[in-house]
Amino acid sequence: MTGSMITVVLPLAAIYLVFLLWYRGSGKPLTREEIDGYLAELRAVAIDHPGGVRLEDVERLLEHDDGREFVMQNLIRYREKALYPPGHDYGDSARAADRRYGKAILPHLLRFGIAITRDATLLTRNTVDFAQVPGLRFENWLD
Repeated sequence: MTGSMITVVLPLAAIYLVFLLWYRGSGKPLTREEIDGYLAELRAVAIDHPGGVRLEDVERLLEHDDGREFVMQNLIRYREKALYPPGHDYGDSARAADRRYGKAILPHLLRFGIAITRDATLLTRNTVDFAQVPGLRFENWLD
């Protein structure tokens, strides 16, 4: 290896090693106090409806926590028909409405996701388009 390659490869290898050490985690299982705290938060915002979250299932999941990372899948239960405000009847299934929403919001998330996740305020004069992006804070820089 040439000297210039070493100056590139060694820092990249060090960054990768640090990432691996961080990513593999050194988590510990949740304590009973943490579990009770999370369940209390869930109970405070729980909405009673058919097919809703069963807190017993969440509690069982938390009690079996081993501290390691896991992959979570969002299992959505859809209505038979999507609900729309009066005058906006698309006449399609809730699943189709979810797909339509995903297609509509994806370009905005790709453009503005960093501002949303960092809770930043975007300065713009295009307030009409940005008002359509949920969770995005913006200010008109002309005001």
